[in-house]
Amino acid sequence: MKSLRVLVSPTVRALRAAPAVAVVAAVLALATGTPAHAADPAHTARTLYESAVRRVNIGTPEQRQLARGELERAVLLDPVRVMYAVKLARLYYDAEMFDRAHAEATRALAIDATNDEAEFLLGALARKDWLVNAEPRQFDLATLHLARSLRDAPRAFERVAALVSLLVDAGELDHARVLAEDALDAAPSDPLAQTLAAYVLYRNGEVERAAQLFARGIPALPAGVRQHFEDVEPLLTPWMTLEYRDLNAKSKAAYAARFWANADPDPVTPVNEAQLEFRARVAHAYFMYSDAAGVRWDLRAKLYSRLGAPAVVEAVPPLMYGGRQEGDWQRWTYPELGLRVWMQAQNVLGGFYEPFTLSSIPAMPFPDSLARRRELQPVNAGWAVFPKLPPGVTPLDVECAVARFVATSGPSLLVNAECPGSAVDSMWVDWVVLDSTRAEVARASRAMSPSACDPTESRVAAFTAGLAPGRYRVGVEVHDARHGMGVQRRDVVIEPVVEGLATSDLVVTCGTAEASTMSGPSVRVEPNASARIAPGAPLTAYFEIYHLTRGAEGAGRIEYDCTVRADQKDRRGWLSRAIGPLKLPPPIEVRREAEVSDSLRRQFVSVNVATMPPGRYVVELRVRDLLSGEQASSLAAFTLGK
Repeated sequence: MKSLRVLVSPTVRALRAAPAVAVVAAVLALATGTPAHAADPAHTARTLYESAVRRVNIGTPEQRQLARGELERAVLLDPVRVMYAVKLARLYYDAEMFDRAHAEATRALAIDATNDEAEFLLGALARKDWLVNAEPRQFDLATLHLARSLRDAPRAFERVAALVSLLVDAGELDHARVLAEDALDAAPSDPLAQTLAAYVLYRNGEVERAAQLFARGIPALPAGVRQHFEDVEPLLTPWMTLEYRDLNAKSKAAYAARFWANADPDPVTPVNEAQLEFRARVAHAYFMYSDAAGVRWDLRAKLYSRLGAPAVVEAVPPLMYGGRQEGDWQRWTYPELGLRVWMQAQNVLGGFYEPFTLSSIPAMPFPDSLARRRELQPVNAGWAVFPKLPPGVTPLDVECAVARFVATSGPSLLVNAECPGSAVDSMWVDWVVLDSTRAEVARASRAMSPSACDPTESRVAAFTAGLAPGRYRVGVEVHDARHGMGVQRRDVVIEPVVEGLATSDLVVTCGTAEASTMSGPSVRVEPNASARIAPGAPLTAYFEIYHLTRGAEGAGRIEYDCTVRADQKDRRGWLSRAIGPLKLPPPIEVRREAEVSDSLRRQFVSVNVATMPPGRYVVELRVRDLLSGEQASSLAAFTLGK
């Protein structure tokens, strides 16, 4: 047998004078056992490409690595064949070798300016850069390349999903909807396509259709992705998760059902708007921040799921951490929540997280900021926040007053809804009452009429229902003809009727007794739903007294007094409070005696509060039956001033 040196030497001598491409082909021919004179660079490159495709289809990390090597050689042999460069760029991208992926995709696009896959890869790379550095130029580049990648493949789901999430962030909801619905038409049974379309439709205000698509798509998602939609743990405070994690699967499902029932801002509708909002947020977080398996779920995804989109996203210089500056940093700002969150990534491929320091506290909205945002509904003291209204509607400022009375047949509930509106406005209201199991016990709908408080500027509607003792949830939903909507929700406890002296709720009314009285046997007054009194106007309130004692001649006597006192919290720092305590106005008290001829007394009371400064106040009613000596009390809150 001849030695390897004897076999190789002639070939090596021949290669010294050969072109570079021929040299590569000859070396590859030696490696494959093919005679050098039979090797054709283009044919060899094609063979390598086909082998690489087979390895990619096998899909193991080892085979994909071998495939990259084969494609690298194919590109050297046939550098103008665009499909080799694109396939290699895609393998680089999937392996998170982004610099090489960018170089190959750029070269491929230089060869063929219409190549969709190269456009997609450049768009996906620009998108990743924007997610880390928050540079508007990268956002624009990502949008441009991704849009171009859909020229000849408008329903390619991976490309659609990457572009749709960017369009939603940019507020281009109409374009996002067209793309998502086209992708759904192309694959109507694909759970990812259903989920993408559901979240975009919800953002466009199609609540019912979105709910249907979520209900179909989420159960069929891969387990790692589905978990983010079903698990409520991210919406629980850190100290609540300890108990939750100890529950078994059945108990967790029951816990989640209770959680969403309590979070629903609008009990009138059959859908749970808070849960739909959460699902839309999770879908956006998945398509924007996560990997395909849903494993990478970093702080950005968690914050987005809890609080929604931040108003400002900034890449900030590294903070000093342990005496060093390290990692990539972002800052998310929610001005409406009084919240700013810094996050760090040692490796952006692994995602961002909240840096730990000795002074670390959970990122939560500021309570005063939440209190000023009536359109938001905080959950778990603000750990999670949801809008009360679904997207796409014009908010209406709805006020709601709830008062408990006793009718002949038993306890009765009065609900009064009020909303700004003129005589020409067509407005109507729906209400529902749910018991403690969230079963419906009452529902009604009616048009709103001019308010006795302000006939030219406000519309009202009132509902009454007889209810058995128990805990209830009341939902009110107001609509107008211009796609306006407002909701209110109240929880109320109906107490059993007692034998002795008792009072109804104390109801702040519109003004004088004549202005506040409404016709009808069951509804007697029109409450001041906002419980807000204009400066200089008196406080007028209505109440009922039950089971009064009468003497031998059928007459009785009562004494009642009303005390108005400030209900204002001093929110200054402790030092300011210590040096100069908050000076509150002195209480105002009104006392009356009256004779009664029946066991039931309906009573208005008026208190002059013109001398009190603007602010929040409480009025407390105390009633004493002078014959039996029994006492009862009730109170109400109101605001003085605009």
